[in-house]
Amino acid sequence: MSKKLVGLTVALTTLSTALAGCGGGGDSASGAGGDEIVIGAFSPLSGPAVSASSGIYATKAALDKVNDAGGIDGHKIKFIIKDDQFDPAKTPGVTRELVETDRVSMLCGPQGSVPFGAVKDYLAARKIPTIVNAGAPTLAGEYSYLVSSPFDGVGAMLAQFAVEDLDIDKVAIAYSDDALGTSARDGAVRILEADGLEPLGEIKYDITATDFSSQAIQLKATGADFVSIPAAQANVAGLVINAAEKIGYKPIWGLSYAAQNKTLVDVTKGAIDGRAYFATPYITEESETGAEYAATLAEYAPDVEVNSGATIAGYTIGELCVDVLTKAVEAADGEVPTSAQIQETLSSYTADNDYIQGIDWSDEPDGAAAAQILQLKDGKYVESKPFAPLP
Repeated sequence: MSKKLVGLTVALTTLSTALAGCGGGGDSASGAGGDEIVIGAFSPLSGPAVSASSGIYATKAALDKVNDAGGIDGHKIKFIIKDDQFDPAKTPGVTRELVETDRVSMLCGPQGSVPFGAVKDYLAARKIPTIVNAGAPTLAGEYSYLVSSPFDGVGAMLAQFAVEDLDIDKVAIAYSDDALGTSARDGAVRILEADGLEPLGEIKYDITATDFSSQAIQLKATGADFVSIPAAQANVAGLVINAAEKIGYKPIWGLSYAAQNKTLVDVTKGAIDGRAYFATPYITEESETGAEYAATLAEYAPDVEVNSGATIAGYTIGELCVDVLTKAVEAADGEVPTSAQIQETLSSYTADNDYIQGIDWSDEPDGAAAAQILQLKDGKYVESKPFAPLP
C-alpha cells in the first residue's frame, strides 16, 4: 500500500454510528480547523459495495493535488471520510458525526442514492450544502446538488440507443424497487412509448438478494434482445447477468456508469464483452482529459481502479468541489468560507468543461444534461456514441 493510502487509511477512522449529539453545522461549520476548509463524505469503505469506494479515493486525490499545490488561497482542505458500508441504516449516524462532531462546512461526494436519501432532509435542516455522488433525481434539492446524470435520463438514453442505434425493438427492463431503480425504469418506458413500443417485461429485483435465478427466468421468457438494468451497481448487475447466462439467455445488456468497473468484468468472467453498453456523463481514461486524470490517480491513489465509472465520477466531483470552494473563498475575501457562503456559490454555479457537460445549478440542482454511450470491448470501455443531450 502506498504512503498516500496509508495516510488515508488512518484518516478514515469511523466513530460510533449511534452518536446523537447536537450543535455544529449550518453557518457555524465554517471550518473548525482554523485556516483549514473542513469538508467530508461517506462511502462504502467496506461491505459488499466496497468496489464503489474507488470514487471517494479519487475525490480525495483531486483534493490532495490542490493541497500539495498550496491549497486554495493558502487554505488547505481537510477531507474527512466515514464508512457507511452503503447501508442507509448506518448513514445517518456517520453523517451526524461529520456535521455535529467534525463540523464540516459541506459534503463533497457522499456516495449512493439510497444512503443519501436517508440523510437528505437532515442535511438540509442543518443547512449543509452537498455535492452528491448519486443519480436519483429526487435527491436534488435546495442544499443537495447532483453531478451524475439523473437515472431517468440514463434509462431513457439506453432505451433510445437500443431502438435507434442498435435497431432493437424488443426491450426489457430490470430494476430495483426504490427511488433509483424506478426513476431509471420510468425514463426507459417514456422513450419506448414515444417510439410506439412497450417494454416486453419490467422485472423487479432486490439489491440485497444473492440469487437472481427467478429474475433471469422472467427475463428470458420476455424474449427481449436488449435488457436494460441502468441503476444496478456492478455486484448486482453481475449476479443478474450470470443468472441469465447460466440458463442460456444472452441478450445485449444496457447498463450505466454505476456498473462500469472491473468488478462487473470479473464477476461475469468476461462473458459480456462486446454485449454490454454503458450510459455515462463522464470521460474515459482513453480520452485526452483522461490522461491528466490518470496521471493524478497514479500519483495520489495508485491502488484504485482507474478505468471505472465510480472512480471517474469521484474524481470529477473532486474537481467540481475545488472549483466551488475556490469561488466561495473569493466571495469570502480570501477567508475560510462558511456553509452559507458555499451554499450561495453552489446555487448559482454552472459547469461545462472537459470533465462534465451541462451542469447548471442556477436553474435546477440536478445532474449533467449530457452523456455518452460506451461499449465494453476487449476489456476496455470504448466510445460507441459521443456525448449528446439526455433524451
